[in-house]
Amino acid sequence: MDIEEKLQAKLVYEQFEKLFDKQLVQQIVRCTQLQLNVQQDDLKQFDEFEFWQFIKVIFVIILSPRNSLEDYWSTEKIYACDYIKQIMTLKKYKYISDIICCYDKSDQDQTQSTEDEFLQNLNDENWIQRKISHNLQDIEIQILAHAIMTSKEINNILNDMWECQEFINYQEPSFQIPYFQYPPKVSMFDKYTKQTKAAQRHYIKQSKQHRKIKEKQQFPITNIHILKNINQKQTQQGHINQLLSSIKYQNRINNKVFKYFVYCLQICIVNSYIIYNIRKQSKSVTTIRQYTYLLFKAIEIKTMLPTEEEVFEEENLQLVANHEQINVKDNVLIKNKSRQSCCICIKVKTYLTCSCGMVLCKQCYIKHLRKLKIE
Repeated sequence: MDIEEKLQAKLVYEQFEKLFDKQLVQQIVRCTQLQLNVQQDDLKQFDEFEFWQFIKVIFVIILSPRNSLEDYWSTEKIYACDYIKQIMTLKKYKYISDIICCYDKSDQDQTQSTEDEFLQNLNDENWIQRKISHNLQDIEIQILAHAIMTSKEINNILNDMWECQEFINYQEPSFQIPYFQYPPKVSMFDKYTKQTKAAQRHYIKQSKQHRKIKEKQQFPITNIHILKNINQKQTQQGHINQLLSSIKYQNRINNKVFKYFVYCLQICIVNSYIIYNIRKQSKSVTTIRQYTYLLFKAIEIKTMLPTEEEVFEEENLQLVANHEQINVKDNVLIKNKSRQSCCICIKVKTYLTCSCGMVLCKQCYIKHLRKLKIE
């Protein structure tokens, strides 16, 4: 099955089209067309169809990452993507990614004000969150989530991309990771016996296998935290981390509009993944508002709501203000204090002191305040 047939599944860019702000799209198309009229280049017209073709290429690039952008238009069949070649050429793609804008560059006053406002909105994480969450209200989230998680075509895409076990309808692997045990201590009399040497070879071989398995299971770390009732040890989390890590390199591009839509795609994919898990775990959840509410409770990307610790800190600003923030190296009290009055947390540079004499790290300090509040 080629990539064109795979993208004919329910999960195509039309579904993501509903998640973007139409007003912003119209503004981008209008301003980009004005810029084209000024430059009078080969690309004479830029309408919404061209824009969504451009987004479609981005979507395919996200789903099937390559080492470089030129590989998608390569003559070699291993790297080339015929589906992208049919949409647009590499020259046109680069040209659109460079020229696309959301403000009129001819008017300097308008350009400066609109650019500042847009860049300010892009930096405002809550603004992106509101845009996406507002548009999520108008979508049948259940269809979108099931399109991602149950579609055989999307399943095939992920299998081809990662060459690993499918995470849709995931089942525990049949093999168990061997727990590596160090070679037993051998007495001087048995040191040179064949049995001991065979045991040592077995343990060395076991350690190498354990290392290989461990390396395969080390996925990129992302800022996603799933609900407690969803098993984090399953490799589902690793697969979605791989997907996000393939998107991350796109964020290095300086073009703010291009970066914005790539970031939206990232959020949409993760949202649908989490919503599906929520629905799978909680059968009582039915309404879209409950989905959206649980969505923000379930995951934390950089654009999502603050964590419970941050909210708790804001509620207890007066209490926190009365405590001093101290450095571990400069603090002499920690050496003199007993272990009962200090938390033993590794790799912590700063601690907080409480009025009761406790010297705690930030997380333990918040837990300590909670206990005091409950009492």
